Amino acid sequence: MRKHLALTLALTLTASSAWAQDTDSLRTGLSEMLSVLTLGAVSVPASSPRVTQTGNDFHIQVPLSGFSAPPGAVAEAVARPEANGAWTIAALSFPTEGAIGPGIDQSVSYTIGQQTIRGRLDPTLATTSNLSADLGTITLQSVAGGRDNQQTLERLTLDGNLSAAPGGRVDLLGRASAANWHAMASDPAAYTSVRHLDGHFALTGLDQAQAARLLVAARSLSSMPKARAQHEGPRALLEAANGLLTHIDVDQTVDGVKFDLGHGSAGALGRMKVHLKGGAEDHLVNATADIAADEASWASVSSDMAGFMPHHVTARSVLAGLPVGPLMALLRAAAAPNADQAALQRQAAALLNTPGARAAIESLNFDAGPVHVRGSAKFLPRPNGDAGADIHISASGVDALMAQVQGNATLRGIIPFLFIAQGLARPGGDGLSWDIAIGGGPLTINGTAFGQPLGKTR
Repeated sequence: MRKHLALTLALTLTASSAWAQDTDSLRTGLSEMLSVLTLGAVSVPASSPRVTQTGNDFHIQVPLSGFSAPPGAVAEAVARPEANGAWTIAALSFPTEGAIGPGIDQSVSYTIGQQTIRGRLDPTLATTSNLSADLGTITLQSVAGGRDNQQTLERLTLDGNLSAAPGGRVDLLGRASAANWHAMASDPAAYTSVRHLDGHFALTGLDQAQAARLLVAARSLSSMPKARAQHEGPRALLEAANGLLTHIDVDQTVDGVKFDLGHGSAGALGRMKVHLKGGAEDHLVNATADIAADEASWASVSSDMAGFMPHHVTARSVLAGLPVGPLMALLRAAAAPNADQAALQRQAAALLNTPGARAAIESLNFDAGPVHVRGSAKFLPRPNGDAGADIHISASGVDALMAQVQGNATLRGIIPFLFIAQGLARPGGDGLSWDIAIGGGPLTINGTAFGQPLGKTR
């Protein structure tokens, strides 16, 4: 603290040697903040910035790493020193067009029509640093693995707060919103658009070096041939994500989605909400995921079928008390080529047998025409050493569904399947229910064996 007060006094007296040292701390702090807030997409090399001073304003040109264009890419900032050693970032701007990546065939080209970026930086992280950005008329184009991707954004706003965390890590809180996002891809041709996106995130105990490694791994996969990426991708991302952070909380809402995945798979979604929350404190993984989707439609579905497609879906899944070590071992084994399925079953069962461990889909609800379906599933170890699941499904409105299907010639082909489902069901309340047990022996539905598990006989 005394050092920064001395530097501030020296800055006030415009001693050139002192502000040269302080602007170096500005460069270092700005580099770290940009790297964290962009998860490594933007970084600053060790070369000294160019600095000029006008009154209390310091004009700084910071060289940027990772840009293949323009040559000598720099970020330009106007900063003012505060009394406590922090800096007010009055303005920050990047090249209005350029390319990020090692080469023309592995880069992302961009243009930014408008950018307003401000913030506050404490190089010591003794107090919170923050950065806010309002960007407009953005285009992105990338070429990787022979696949061309183009994106446009009408507006993107970002707000991030960075603070110190124990063990040399950082906490990152942020909010992001985007308007009128369009994405197009070739080979195969695909299109997606989103009218509005809004969300917030909180990353606690983030390891900056590990975040950079994760980004590098993701980038390398995007430039690999598809077969190689499928083979190496899961393991590379898994190792890069190991120990990344101690807690995460992400809440995202997406409105007005339209998509065309090619081959006749096109549709729309009115709104989707996703909330992910998890942590790895005390070497135990605890996480929840909540998903809700409304007004789903598929353009490729006939009008006869459209009324029976799910239009509202909610789901909640839970992981609790899973020890990090055995969980990582299971994931590594599952990602290995030619994984031993029997060994994976034993590993999963041992993991689920940990005292206090729990893995479940707590709820699944959707409406399909007159039918309302509710479900849940618990993943459990079986006495024979396998992992299994107990699944519960209930449905109301099945009789109304049967009447509608019988009156529609196009849909009569599914009637036999409905009869089978009714025959296996247990009546109760205002509908039917099915309790399904998987693993450890034959599959059973409401206590009745239904064939033998795949690859086994009794």
